[in-house]
Amino acid sequence: MKTSFALALTGLCFATAALASTPIDETRKLDAGASVWLDNVKGRIQVDVWDRDEIHIGGFLGEGVEKLSLDGSASALRVKVVYPKGGGWFGGGDGGEPSELLVKLPANVELSIDAVSAEVGVRGVAGRTLNIDSVSGDIEVDTGAGDVEIDVVSGDVTVQAQSDKVSIESVSGDIELSGAIGRTVSVESVSGDISVDTGERLRSIDAGVVSGDIEIRAALASNAQVNAESLSGDLELVLPTGTSARLKASSFTGTLSSDAGRVIKPEHGPGSNLDTVLGDGDGDIVLETFSGDLTIRLR
Repeated sequence: MKTSFALALTGLCFATAALASTPIDETRKLDAGASVWLDNVKGRIQVDVWDRDEIHIGGFLGEGVEKLSLDGSASALRVKVVYPKGGGWFGGGDGGEPSELLVKLPANVELSIDAVSAEVGVRGVAGRTLNIDSVSGDIEVDTGAGDVEIDVVSGDVTVQAQSDKVSIESVSGDIELSGAIGRTVSVESVSGDISVDTGERLRSIDAGVVSGDIEIRAALASNAQVNAESLSGDLELVLPTGTSARLKASSFTGTLSSDAGRVIKPEHGPGSNLDTVLGDGDGDIVLETFSGDLTIRLR
């Protein structure tokens, strides 16, 4: 996977940079279900879990960085890399070199991560919420958090989740989501491909992209709602043969093909439409493409 390779390559670069930097070795106690905020403007953030009731922050501060700030208590802790003020990204300064945070904490924390130009990796966190905000950098997550929300401007997002709800937004970058999602999925990208592959019966799927392909493989719960739209790109939906829903699909200039129902094409002009019922029709599926093929498969 290209994101894993990118993170590994970044780690090698940071190993070299650390020779001229300040090592980090900080430990704090944490309550069960504590809220933790991690903030690093540039560099790397890697989070893993362990079976201790404490957080350990390792890694290094880049040359010229002011300090590592730890504020709060065992129930709510904020960890922030403080860069020199003035200039740089959003007034955060660019006088210091990139820093690396290597964090170990209990699995049941509620975790929030803020980054501007940083690679982010999270493995094993399974608290109530996981929130990641980043401007530029790839994000790779393996989580059991109940509610996952990720926003990135420029970067690929790869998520393996065992969660109730997942929401991912990217302006420029691919989104790949897999795992056992219990309730709802929302994925949006302006420029990038979207791939969703879930093993549970979802109640709601929303997927949209301006320039990119969408591929969704999922089972649906009773009365599920599915909406997917691609302006410039292909859209493929793969469902189990026992799916029950009202299915509506349309493509303006692309080819529409489906394993169910009959595709209707106008006698003159572009466009094709499909309106059919799967099973008892107790859910709703609406699919649209403007310039791209639309494919529906039942397997």
